[in-house]
Amino acid sequence: MKKALVLSVLMACVPALGFSQTVLTGTYRFSANAYVTFTGNAFTGLWNATTPISGTYSVSGARLSLAITGGPKAKNTWVWTVVDANTLKDQDGDTWKKEGAGGTAQARTSPPIEWNVNNMATWIEAVGGVRSGGNNKAHTITVTGDISVPTSNESTFGSVSGVTVTIQGDGTLTLSGKGSLIVIGAGQTVVLKGDITLKGRDDNDYGYPLVRINEKGIFRMEDNSTVMGNNGGGVSVGGGGTFTMSGGTISGNGNHGVSVGGTFTMNGGTISGNKARDNESSSGGGVSVWGTFTMNGGTISGNSALYYGGGVSLGSDYDRGTFNMNGGTISGNTAGFGGGVCARNGTFNMSDGMISGNTASSGGGVYVNNTTFTMSGGTISGNTAGFGGGVCAKSDDDRTFTMSNGTIMGNIAKNGGGVFVTSWYGGRITFTMKGGSISGNTADFGGGMYIERGGECTKTGGTISGNDASETDRNRAYERGNALYHERDKNWRNTTVGPRVNLDAYGFWMNEEQVVEEVKFPSGFIGTWKRDNFNNTLTLTSTTLKSSSQNFICTLIRIYGDSFKLKTGDLISDGITIRLTNGNLVISGDSGSGEDNWNGTWRKQ
Repeated sequence: MKKALVLSVLMACVPALGFSQTVLTGTYRFSANAYVTFTGNAFTGLWNATTPISGTYSVSGARLSLAITGGPKAKNTWVWTVVDANTLKDQDGDTWKKEGAGGTAQARTSPPIEWNVNNMATWIEAVGGVRSGGNNKAHTITVTGDISVPTSNESTFGSVSGVTVTIQGDGTLTLSGKGSLIVIGAGQTVVLKGDITLKGRDDNDYGYPLVRINEKGIFRMEDNSTVMGNNGGGVSVGGGGTFTMSGGTISGNGNHGVSVGGTFTMNGGTISGNKARDNESSSGGGVSVWGTFTMNGGTISGNSALYYGGGVSLGSDYDRGTFNMNGGTISGNTAGFGGGVCARNGTFNMSDGMISGNTASSGGGVYVNNTTFTMSGGTISGNTAGFGGGVCAKSDDDRTFTMSNGTIMGNIAKNGGGVFVTSWYGGRITFTMKGGSISGNTADFGGGMYIERGGECTKTGGTISGNDASETDRNRAYERGNALYHERDKNWRNTTVGPRVNLDAYGFWMNEEQVVEEVKFPSGFIGTWKRDNFNNTLTLTSTTLKSSSQNFICTLIRIYGDSFKLKTGDLISDGITIRLTNGNLVISGDSGSGEDNWNGTWRKQ
């Protein structure tokens, strides 16, 4: 719709169609704020409410010619059609109704303006056409082939508003220099569809995302569209901007896959293989949020950050954010704090979806600090960390983590396999469990939960499984507290904590004798292995490891995901990572030298 063009047409002596020269009287209106007034052979009016126009007109048959000689549209000629005494149509097919005739303005029904792009010249032509085509237009740009395009440091499509630009096809638009590829201005909507690819640069600078959405700009990704390979970031949503992702892929970008100061809604698609900057403020490899992010579907996977939030980082020391997780999957991400999600400042609501297979030093699945975290559904599973395999909840001030439903299961940590709760600097974090289940988690201390320092736990419902639960549900601790461990008084509980159990009840902290189960290497590890260019071999049984270059035998005592703790006499080797990759053992983290350093790829003998 044209938002502010009122056409006041004074039309007199209008027979049907076919009159040769006529003076017009009456007011013809397209919308509430748009008009042109005809007086004699002249007219005056407004274009988009604040832009005056004036000029002369003539009518010949059904042809109405408007010669604009004043205002920003000077020297333009519009050719309209007189349909009848009460109706005009402009050059775009928009309908204008005469005031007092009982008519109302109608929306434009004409098809989008089509642009075919196969080289830089036709891309520049299409962009120029959108810029000069006026407000309230729809354009479709179809791209074929690989095209190098100029950068955009200001709004790509100029100052037009009310426009929708759909970029589609199976081609690739690649930045020719440092900068952004698409900058979306106020009142502009850009849609990526089909198999279109936007590609950035490895040498692009911080602050130059591939797509930048300014205030009141709108961006949508659909189908198999792709935003990829830009060191300055994938998509940046400024304050007041809107990004809706229903399909497509954002991958291989530095400085976040998506940064959100406005509103981002993810209904589908994939954000993968992105990373945050490697500095002290490194956060949000996949998505960095200080606005509002709602995740209803899709996948955030394989992203990384040196410090905060491999998958999603929420808030910062200075900015608050909101993250609502209603569905989708956050998996396989890595970070120092919060492999899946690091919520540093704001509100995190999880009602559904899955956070799984992520890795961090603290909070393998979720790290919460100075944030209110409410879990009413969904699953946090298979994550690994030193503290809080599933969730590490910490606060420097008074915050809460409330679990009313959902599942925290199968996570691994040194302390707090399922949940680790701690407070610092006089603050207080309270974990309130009203429902849901914490089961099948593993740690040295507190298989289900570890409560440290000023951390508090209140339980009115839900279940924390202990060693009396089924094989798949029971939480395990190698040292103390299959179900719970409380660091303050060195108390623990091994048996299940059911829905009606009060943690403050007499005899709750039972401190039962710990029965430690034997730890075994995965079956695929067992056998004799050899490296190229080395003479020694490694022989693994289910519980031991022996190098042919050493006289001692290492005994396996702990497993944390891919990290193995080995004991030789009184010496413990911690943090050795062993993976089975393409049928080979890949070892890292050993500090030995020569053949006594086991790092490398070992082939089975």
